[in-house]
Amino acid sequence: MIEKKLEIVKTEIWRDSETRTHRYVFRREWESAKKDEKTGPLAVVITIRPSDVEPFTTDLTLFLIEQNIRKLGNYSGFLAVNLFSSTELTTTSSFASKGTDENTMETLSTALSQKGVKTIIFAVGSVIHSNTTAIEQTKAIYNLLNAKQKKMTKVLTDPNTGSWSHPLNPTCRKSWKLADIDPQLFEQLLPE
Repeated sequence: MIEKKLEIVKTEIWRDSETRTHRYVFRREWESAKKDEKTGPLAVVITIRPSDVEPFTTDLTLFLIEQNIRKLGNYSGFLAVNLFSSTELTTTSSFASKGTDENTMETLSTALSQKGVKTIIFAVGSVIHSNTTAIEQTKAIYNLLNAKQKKMTKVLTDPNTGSWSHPLNPTCRKSWKLADIDPQLFEQLLPE
């Protein structure tokens, strides 16, 4: 027997219109064309930086995010946002000088508040242990969250070590392990 299934995938990006060097949000949603299949909630995945501003370009990080969000089930899509919105970052030392612009935090706050968001996942890896600017930006984003959003916040972890991970980490590529963020640990990691 042959079964035919139609799935419609929508992609939306938010980028700066002048230089096209900042991507604030990459949103991808999928829905079945069958009327009896309902769409589920969305996940927000926070990584380090975008690689492109085009809606039809999918780098390995976005591919792995979509693959693993689908595997987690119950989601009809995701919003990929980043600590830094610039696509021109080549080194971690450039985070402070050109990583964000005047729109970054406002659009990030809007994305985090989108209707249907059920889970917010920090997937920034070890950069938060080694880069002061990344630590400060992670804390700033965490502080944007209200109490309800903080309760639905998770962190992608390395299944072998339990440390914060990034989707490109080889131990996380096939399957994601999410953990709750311990607010006390978070505050110790990101001092005032």
